[in-house]
Amino acid sequence: VGVAILLILVITSRELPGLYSLLINSLKKTFETTNGKLLFALFTGFTLLLLVRTGTPPYVFDENIYHLPVTAEFVSQGRVFPNFNNSMGNQPFLLHMIYAVCLLAGSDIAAKFFRLFLSLATALSLYAFSHRFLSPRVGNFAVFGFLGATSAISCGLARL
Repeated sequence: VGVAILLILVITSRELPGLYSLLINSLKKTFETTNGKLLFALFTGFTLLLLVRTGTPPYVFDENIYHLPVTAEFVSQGRVFPNFNNSMGNQPFLLHMIYAVCLLAGSDIAAKFFRLFLSLATALSLYAFSHRFLSPRVGNFAVFGFLGATSAISCGLARL
């Protein structure tokens, strides 16, 4: 993962100064208002909570029943095959197959961090879209609505 990040930074090095100035300007604009400070604190706190949850060993029943064991069987046999012992094993072409790549690399927790990054990127993308085409208030509702939605928590974030 570290090598991939370094490779991406080298490839996009010409864009980094613009990204840095955009980030600084966005933070200045966010901290101009009390609501902006409060929303930033809420988002940061929620992100830190998810980061701590992501760093824990697998404890969710889906991870222990399906994600890791079935994917480990796929990795050990080197192929995707029908799994008759676990009904969820017959749905292998979901995002959960990121576990296979991470298990091949020898890390089961890397998939959890990838999913955390994907969830946060989706939340920020929802904010950016809503802010640009609707309003900043709608963007705030979109982010916290996504992160607080039962389906997002149970399907994506809770398995982190």
